[in-house]
Amino acid sequence: MSTIEQKYRKKQHYLKKELYHLIKSDESIFDFIQENALDGLWYWDLMHPQHQWMDPKCWKTLGYDSDAMPRDASAWMNFVNPEDLKLATENAQKHDENPAHPYDQIIRYQHKNGSTVWIRCRCIVIRDHEGKAIRLLGAQHEVTKETGDATSGRQDHEIMLSILNKQSVFIIKTDLHGNYTFANDYFCQQLGVRREELIGKSSLEQILPQDHQKYRETVKQCIARQNIPHAVILRNSLPEQGSLTYEYVISAFTKEDKETVELLSVGYNITEKKKNEQALRVAHQRLTSHLNNSPLGIVEYNKALIVTKWSKRCQEIFEWSESEILNNHITAFNLIYKGDLKATGKIAEELLAGKVNGNISYNRNYTKSGKVVHCVWYNSVIKNESGEVISIMSLVQDISQQKHYEQTIIKSQLKLTNVINNLPGFVYRCKNDRHWTMEYISKACKEVLGFASKDFTGDHALPYNELIHPDDRAMVWNDIQEALKRKQQYQLTYRIIAKDKTEKWVWEKGIGIEDNKGNLLALEGFIQDITEKRKAERDILLEKTLSDNIINSLPGVFYLYNTKGQFLRWNKNLETVTGYSGEEISKIHPIDLFDEDEKELLTMKIANVFTAGEDYVEANFLLKNKQKIPYYFTGIAGVYKGETCLMGVGMDISDRVRAEESLKQLLFTTTEQNNRLKDYSYITSHNIRSSVSTLMGLMQLIEQEPENKDYLQLIQVTIEKLDKTIRNINELLNLENSSHLHQKTDCNLSEAIQRVIKLNDHLIKENHIEIRTHIKEGLTHHSIPSVLESIFQHLISNAIKYGTTPSSKTIEISAKEESGKIAIYIQDYGLGLDLKQCETKLFKPGSRFHPSLSDGQGMGLYMTKRQIESMGGSISIESTVNQGTTIKLYLYDETHRIH
Repeated sequence: MSTIEQKYRKKQHYLKKELYHLIKSDESIFDFIQENALDGLWYWDLMHPQHQWMDPKCWKTLGYDSDAMPRDASAWMNFVNPEDLKLATENAQKHDENPAHPYDQIIRYQHKNGSTVWIRCRCIVIRDHEGKAIRLLGAQHEVTKETGDATSGRQDHEIMLSILNKQSVFIIKTDLHGNYTFANDYFCQQLGVRREELIGKSSLEQILPQDHQKYRETVKQCIARQNIPHAVILRNSLPEQGSLTYEYVISAFTKEDKETVELLSVGYNITEKKKNEQALRVAHQRLTSHLNNSPLGIVEYNKALIVTKWSKRCQEIFEWSESEILNNHITAFNLIYKGDLKATGKIAEELLAGKVNGNISYNRNYTKSGKVVHCVWYNSVIKNESGEVISIMSLVQDISQQKHYEQTIIKSQLKLTNVINNLPGFVYRCKNDRHWTMEYISKACKEVLGFASKDFTGDHALPYNELIHPDDRAMVWNDIQEALKRKQQYQLTYRIIAKDKTEKWVWEKGIGIEDNKGNLLALEGFIQDITEKRKAERDILLEKTLSDNIINSLPGVFYLYNTKGQFLRWNKNLETVTGYSGEEISKIHPIDLFDEDEKELLTMKIANVFTAGEDYVEANFLLKNKQKIPYYFTGIAGVYKGETCLMGVGMDISDRVRAEESLKQLLFTTTEQNNRLKDYSYITSHNIRSSVSTLMGLMQLIEQEPENKDYLQLIQVTIEKLDKTIRNINELLNLENSSHLHQKTDCNLSEAIQRVIKLNDHLIKENHIEIRTHIKEGLTHHSIPSVLESIFQHLISNAIKYGTTPSSKTIEISAKEESGKIAIYIQDYGLGLDLKQCETKLFKPGSRFHPSLSDGQGMGLYMTKRQIESMGGSISIESTVNQGTTIKLYLYDETHRIH
């Protein structure tokens, strides 16, 4: 008893029981119900999914004759909307897992005329006694009209919304201005918006701007022809995800008031379809390109022997164009060589009869011009779903050139035999055994071994191993076996004992011959007598050893390289000096042994050697460690082993360069001192002459007024000035001549400055001056103490004289470390200087900038600068008139430190 019968055995109305009995006993009753109450029934065997019975009315609803339709279950799936098919499959699975879950869904089908048919489908699962689903019974009811009525607003609104919201399509309504009046759930979910946020807003917001004009034009057409759907493809934007492509069917219809008009849009997702279409186009283009550019010709003909495909390569091989041969009977052309007609006909019969799925034929063909070509035809059978042969496709390869090569090879083999027999050695093929048993040995073996080729074959064959010198036999065996393991060629040099008992040196080169499975079959190779060559090489080696010893004994570097800049020979000194290994030198270019700024000169000099024959140059050798050494290089052009080369030596001239540099420095120092002495002599003569003139004038006045004591005071001042001038000159001369003789020591900067401040204590107190010091504790400099304090004395006394005014009496002195040097700043807020006028004279001897405030001789700043520079330092001045001056000292001695 079936599950359905068990379900309805409970107490029922007698008419219901009677009706059920009639249905079971009278098929006409069932047909009546089916015909008038439904639009089709189907019954599906879930145990055999390919079997399904469908009521003819199912196909009639879609516009098809059931007799003409396939009987398998997959046939009707081709007409179902893909999205609805996916949803139907999911619902069926849920219903199978849980019978309480109803299977009730509206599915869109494509009618034969291309329109959409909306069908409501309800199903029930039939199970066996174990509860396993074995059948699926479905009932269909077309609701296209009802769905249309619902979209027009003439059916119950709630039912309409329920139906629309369940569909996996976009269903929206807008007014004539494009503002939303309805959007189904699927539309809102896909675009990530809420329905209440959409209503009243423009539908253009969800359409890409590029499609706005297309949408407007479609709307105009719909309004002009109401109730007639218009299709258009639009792209809807997704938040942060790009867009979806939908095909919309848009209709304009009049609402119940017959005045207002609304637009109904139903959109179907064709994003994947568009992608697939594009991929299909690309694949088709690629396939077409491959076919047209394939080295094989492609021919296809059907069972009637009508040519349906003739590729570009076929045109090249056979000379007939596609337009000439396409859609014509293949035998209409004189394509097959007369002598091969019978064989090719038999092959074609086997293919067309379906006896074989493919075969290969080698035959000759005629071209359009009558030329004979040799071709290989790779033939394949193409069948339909029923297994019937519908066409034959062949790949054609023109092997005429190959045939020509085969004939050429046969001729070449004859020539090769002659060449082998005339080689300066002999060719062999032997077994890989301890005897080196020969399978073949060329006739030239007699010249090398003294034995004829026949002596190594036959029953009493001579083992080749016996001819190898006893001391070399193990080496020959081991080296060959090692090469065979690595599957490499072997090259050997060893001794043999010829038939006349003479010892000869031979050179052998060979390789192991394997089958397609990697099994060793034999050894093949060539053996040459190199006895005379060996003697020559030994002589050359002795000569080379001698030349190497001579080259390596040279005091400098020796080099020999060709026009490409490749080192051919060099001595050990070149490796020692440059730091490069022999292998590195063999790969380096000579120019790369010099710095960038000298490469152009070296390139020119090398080129001059190859054109003029010789040249020389001084340049800095750039070593591997980036150190530079001055060298004197020579170059002579010559020929070495058939190549034009440059040969030369290089000598280290570091001592000479240092001597020249010392001489240049001495000359520079002497010149500088001489120039300064000129300046000193000028200042000295000027100041002394001025003082002497003053004294002479005062002496005349004393003679006239001997009792005037003011003259004596003036004489005293003049004498003091003269003494100061002489002391300044002595100090400068001592600085020039003996600064290098003074002993340097670590000087504490703070203590040195404090000593100078104490020396000027009477002036500081007398003028109520405040000196502030900011010196890092323990800061020292390796210098001459007397010179350092002299520098501070000049600068601090100048600050006291010119850096204070009645309203500004502060001087600030600071010292600190700054980027590897000691910076000392002496800052005042006094008169200052106009640097634009006096900057070039700041450190010139005799320059005075405040003559009204002092009777100085203009030597202070000059002497200070000389003293600072003598200790490897520098001085600079920043100053502004009436705002003050800052003196900046920088001491660069590397030994300064903080204790």
